[in-house]
Amino acid sequence: MKSLQIAVPANLDKFFCRKKFLIVAIFFFNIFNIPQVISQQPNDDSLLAVIESASGKERAELLLLLSRRNLSDNPEKSLLYARQAETIARSKKSKILISNALKIQGDALFALDSLNASAIAYSLAAETEELLSPQRPDSLMRRLSDAGYAFQEMGLFDKALDYFQHALPISRGQNDSVEIASNLSNIGVSLKMLGRYGEAIGAFNQALELDAALVSESDMALDYNNIGMVYQAWHQYDRAIEFFTKALEIDERLGNRHKLSTRWSNIGQVYLAWGKIPEAIDYFNKALAIDREMNATSKIAIRLQGIGLTYLSLKEYQKAIDYFKESYQTFNSLGLKFQSAIILAHIGDASLAMSDEKEAESFYQQSLKLSQSIDLKPTIIAAAKGLYGLYKNQGNYRKSLEYFEIFKIAEDSVFSEASARQINEFKIRYETEKKERENQLLTKDIQIKIRNQWFLMTVVIALIFLSIALIYAFRLKKRSFIQSRALYEKESELSKLKIDQVEQQNHHLQEVLFAEEEIRRLQIQSLEQKNHELTSATMLIANKNEIFEKLKKLASEIEDKPLNGNREIVKSIFREIERQTDIESQWDQFKIHFESVHKSFFTKLHKNNPALTQTDLQLCAYIKLNMATKEISKLMNITPESVNTHRYRLRKKIKLQAEETLDDFLHSL
Repeated sequence: MKSLQIAVPANLDKFFCRKKFLIVAIFFFNIFNIPQVISQQPNDDSLLAVIESASGKERAELLLLLSRRNLSDNPEKSLLYARQAETIARSKKSKILISNALKIQGDALFALDSLNASAIAYSLAAETEELLSPQRPDSLMRRLSDAGYAFQEMGLFDKALDYFQHALPISRGQNDSVEIASNLSNIGVSLKMLGRYGEAIGAFNQALELDAALVSESDMALDYNNIGMVYQAWHQYDRAIEFFTKALEIDERLGNRHKLSTRWSNIGQVYLAWGKIPEAIDYFNKALAIDREMNATSKIAIRLQGIGLTYLSLKEYQKAIDYFKESYQTFNSLGLKFQSAIILAHIGDASLAMSDEKEAESFYQQSLKLSQSIDLKPTIIAAAKGLYGLYKNQGNYRKSLEYFEIFKIAEDSVFSEASARQINEFKIRYETEKKERENQLLTKDIQIKIRNQWFLMTVVIALIFLSIALIYAFRLKKRSFIQSRALYEKESELSKLKIDQVEQQNHHLQEVLFAEEEIRRLQIQSLEQKNHELTSATMLIANKNEIFEKLKKLASEIEDKPLNGNREIVKSIFREIERQTDIESQWDQFKIHFESVHKSFFTKLHKNNPALTQTDLQLCAYIKLNMATKEISKLMNITPESVNTHRYRLRKKIKLQAEETLDDFLHSL
């Protein structure tokens, strides 16, 4: 039986399977010859009363019927009855009843999410079916497929592939086209997940040929979709678009509108991975329109999130934020904290990209709080990392360090969990292979019993194997304990190293902050010292000019009186005074010294106020040096009243606001 394929994120490819558990279970409702006394489907109580009075194989059959009836509503009770039936069946050496009991146990365990135990039960049922004489090919084929599907759900795709490939020739021998196509499709899924893309395409193409011969267009659309997903994973985007489009055309022709949004979304994802953003947005919007029409609330939120991510990659941050916020409102209203936390982190990223640090901080904080409440570590990492970078750019090193620690702790935790999952996967593989070896031993034991019936020899062999198994289990447990202790010691050592590293980073950060503060203090002190020196030099010039002015007046008085041959000496005194009081030359020298202290001061003034004269620039420089009006009047050789008048005119030229002073403006440059 095939299952519907829908578009899912890359990390959820396990949903790529076709077989459905409950449909498989229906097969067994009519395979037993149940006594006439229960043919009218009595309730559980009356059936239990009949079971109490029955014995042998009839009791086992009644327990299996009761187990099937409880499978959907109470899988725990179903499992209990199936195990009781298996015990009776083994005592009666009825392989058919043993296989049927193991199959129902597998169904119940699958419903209880005990995938490993479920896979073992299905594989035991298949091995028991192989011992039947004559065999039941249809039952053997389905047990193998069931085991393969359980291993596929656990992510053990290599083992799943073995079971599906074992079931395929049996389905071909039965000439069952539907089951052949189903096995080929499941083989394709396992091959895709193992990265064997070329072989996966071949398996899906064979399934497509069978579905085309059966004129099953819905299954053909599913096959095209599966082939498209393989090409997408293979990064052959043009071929992926080709097959997704074929699936879309079939669903459009059949009027399967509930599937159209998935098909369009698949095409949009390919274009997004391909870097063709406008096409991706177009198909995502088509999928969104269908989801809105079908009122598929959760799908609408997913589509909005996808479109938001697309605009984020285009750096159209405001559009991305709009879509993310609409998506967040939907997820939040549905109580989906997982998706809500992710969306909040995306909004934080977009806000930060727009330099809106306040908004970014708010959304990162919301995302972090929500992620921590549900222990969503990947989003804790994203939000904490965003806050760490934001505060670092702001120079808030205390908060930056705080969120850096949160980020690193979450990141290290994810690494530890990944290691634990890997260890668990190895453990599942080991337990499964161990169980299979035990099953093989059990099969050989049954064959020996059938051949010779030497009970005593069988007991001895069983005891030997049991002793070996116990010794082996003890050794494994001891080895596991040693490895666990070594792992714990390593983790403790790593934790200590990480704490030392954080302390070193904190110490280094404090040293950097102190050094930066000391540099700023020295720069301010140096600038003040240079300003003081420049002001002193300027005042010396002013005093010198004042003395020369007095000398000039005295020389003038001497010149007016007859001094016979001394007139030439007086003229020489005038020339020397004029040379020493050359304002233009003094200004040039002053300007050079001033700009060595206050770089680009005059450039900034000219850039914003090109109409300023040299006199204006002189006044601006003296004000910058915090010189009093009287001192400025001496330097500019004008009266203090003229200085104030000039200040007023300068304000008008610079176009200062009424509340802003000229001194503040010039000190800000």
